Amino acid sequence: MRGVSALAPLRGLGVRLATGALYRTGALAAYHRARNRQHLTVIMFHRILSPDDPRWPTSDPEYTLSDGLFGACLDFFQRHYNVIAPDALLANRSVLPPRPLLITFDDGWADNHTYALPALRGRGLPGLLFVVADAIDRREPFWQEALVHAFLRGTLQPADCATLWRGARPPGNDDPAPACSVLDDLRTVVARLEALDENSRDHLLADVGKHARLTSDERQMMTTSELRAMAAGGITIGVHGKTHTP
Repeated sequence: MRGVSALAPLRGLGVRLATGALYRTGALAAYHRARNRQHLTVIMFHRILSPDDPRWPTSDPEYTLSDGLFGACLDFFQRHYNVIAPDALLANRSVLPPRPLLITFDDGWADNHTYALPALRGRGLPGLLFVVADAIDRREPFWQEALVHAFLRGTLQPADCATLWRGARPPGNDDPAPACSVLDDLRTVVARLEALDENSRDHLLADVGKHARLTSDERQMMTTSELRAMAAGGITIGVHGKTHTP
């Protein structure tokens, strides 16, 4: 087994070198185009922010892309795919262009209007926004993201995480709370909170929020006028539920 372990990094290096060679010669792109010719690819984004935006430092890195990287993604899509509108997909799937791709967004973040819409319009690309109805015209994000924002701001302390952990603890379960020194620890706490009924969770969050400042000053969610501007700018509006409750 030790010999296999020693060879694993070399094999990984060999795969990377071979892939790099195939990419440089164009063979990988040709294979990619052939493989995806008859398949619909759906891309999902959440938040698009500039690193200079005041919301950037506290946004969840798992769901946030920089505007520069988003633009690079769109350029890649245009080179290798045919970006389609949802209407084309719904009208007749049998006559889609080769390598069709659908660009989608989830939730209804205000930054989709600020950063994503201009990038799409500048390239003449359509998109599809699945919006949470109750999120429209709200300043604050969903409670899960509010906890992440507070953690990254430093207003949610390990003691607060322990309080949330204990408050959401199932009967008979006395396992210790995560240290909450890294974001993944907080995600474990969030997963436990999601199992609570809504009233119990809201009460627990309100109690912790009295001193942890779960809300931020910047507006996070889209307004009605921004939603209408998205629709007028070529973005189809779909539904992502009413409350975003799991």
